[in-house]
Amino acid sequence: MCLRSPENPAEWAAYYFCRWCWLRAPWGLRPGSERDPADASALHLALFSAQESLPKIAAVGCVVLANDLETAARLRFVATDPSLRSLGYGRRLMTGLEELVTKSSRTRIILHAREEAVPFYLKLGYRVEHPLPPAVANIPHFLMEKAL
Repeated sequence: MCLRSPENPAEWAAYYFCRWCWLRAPWGLRPGSERDPADASALHLALFSAQESLPKIAAVGCVVLANDLETAARLRFVATDPSLRSLGYGRRLMTGLEELVTKSSRTRIILHAREEAVPFYLKLGYRVEHPLPPAVANIPHFLMEKAL
């Protein structure tokens, strides 16, 4: 597995397709809902596989270094292929995303986690700040944070 940013149009298309398949399609949301205006300035990572027996991309995520967050970075669209969960790929992706944040001189990370993902983030040292109003597809989310 190789953790890096998509490098060509085919890889970017696969990256966004994974975001839609794993985060939007299960709730009936249309293609295009996986894209965000902040994508243009975000730092994107994907865990690519060279093995024929595994999907081409195992996990995706991005870091937004927004000006409104002077000391924090926001993680967005973090997901692992459902068939590959609990195999360490999500943890590997998160390590890479956290390294990007550290290199940016930000001292903390915030994210909005779906209820089902909260235990995963807790294992990585994130803490729940508070529940958020349901957003995409009326799915409960929680604001989580981690100091670096």
